[in-house]
Amino acid sequence: MRSHQQAQHPHGKEPERAPGVNRAPGTGVGAGLLALQSVAGNAAVVQMLRHRTGHAGAEERHQHSAGCGHTSGEEVQRSAGNEGLGGAVVQRTADKRERSSSPEPEGARKEAKDSEGATAQDRRMRRAAIQKAVDGGRALVSAALPKITDDGFLKSVFGPDAEAGQVKENFQRVLARLDEANTADENDPLAVKDLYVAGEKTSIIAHAVGQTITATTHFHEVDETTRRNTLVHEAVHASLGTPDVAYKASRLIDGLSTKGALQNPDSYVWYALGVVEGQTTAGAGHQIQDRFGEGLTQEQQGAIRQSLGIALQVVSDAHRLLEQAEQGGKEGQDSARYKGITVPTLGYVNAVRRNVGMKEEADAREGIKKLGKIAGFISPVMGSLAGPATIDVTGEGGITWKRDGAGVFTVTVPKNTPVGELNHASLLASCMVSMYPKNHEFLTEVIRKLGLSKGFTDLTNFQ
Repeated sequence: MRSHQQAQHPHGKEPERAPGVNRAPGTGVGAGLLALQSVAGNAAVVQMLRHRTGHAGAEERHQHSAGCGHTSGEEVQRSAGNEGLGGAVVQRTADKRERSSSPEPEGARKEAKDSEGATAQDRRMRRAAIQKAVDGGRALVSAALPKITDDGFLKSVFGPDAEAGQVKENFQRVLARLDEANTADENDPLAVKDLYVAGEKTSIIAHAVGQTITATTHFHEVDETTRRNTLVHEAVHASLGTPDVAYKASRLIDGLSTKGALQNPDSYVWYALGVVEGQTTAGAGHQIQDRFGEGLTQEQQGAIRQSLGIALQVVSDAHRLLEQAEQGGKEGQDSARYKGITVPTLGYVNAVRRNVGMKEEADAREGIKKLGKIAGFISPVMGSLAGPATIDVTGEGGITWKRDGAGVFTVTVPKNTPVGELNHASLLASCMVSMYPKNHEFLTEVIRKLGLSKGFTDLTNFQ
């Protein structure tokens, strides 16, 4: 999800800037969108949303979630069993006649349920899962610290100009944040919060706002290793105040500059797994290998690869926000998600409708239904961008896209297209024209407004 969070500290104090980390522009958080950030989990998305509403200190607009969570171009789809979650624990009770004349024994009473239908035992089990993930994250970072050296692997992860001392200092700050989560009382702002909602469907595992880290419903559905790695990711957000620049399994992480990598949470996770567990290449973007036809220069190919990667993350973040806004509509008008995500997202979508000459959705309930439909249109684009594409070359015309039955994109690019025109905006726009010729303008603008991030689009973050 994984945010995504250059927010003000919950106590009103903004985290200090980590050595070697250049904080992305537009990282101030408007108080009116704290609820949005605490649920959406997507730094880039939340930053954009703050800008759109005119909060002071915001430039262009995210959050692990964005994504933050965080996520990713990469999204964890594995699901572990969740036995014991959401079910009441009922012990065998005494005979009716006994209960009518005497109080029910303490051990035979149902545990009181909270407003979400969870029992005290359910909550204890979730807290235990969170605590285990915190402990695992602390162990991983602690084991990585003494192994940080100026070798080839450090340069491959953090860029050619990275230095071991700089990386070690940032890891020490991450460990300090995990230590705080380990010792904090459940109600302390530094504890990892539990935002479990029975029946919720979300791809976001966790997110961070300022120094506050929150586990979502999906956190309790993934395996223990994913939980651990996700909390390390969110602890980077919370301790260094950085955005997501490239997710671990995305197209972009292998091409980060030192500036970009030192900001990027998944780079720290990748490095820790590499030096501690030997996972030096798995899940680091190497699996996405586009197929290029003859006729494009190396510069053109590089621009296309990078632009496809940025387009994937922009689309993914927009999809996450729409998903969260739809969920908020299901929870009702009194929920924090409805107020913080659903309402503003409806506003942004209606603004796009006005801009492209479409009729606004006056009925909020109908508007919320349409958010899910918009996410449905975006979903196949996101899925296809996450896999290898075939890039063919033509002598004339514009950039065109075709998606086959297996979901694979074939992109046809005129041979003499200038490198500057092979950017994520032009590729995404041409993709939407090809896939949705009738509504492409509306869909492209919605994606742009909800998914753009300084972390993703600041080209100085890439080599």
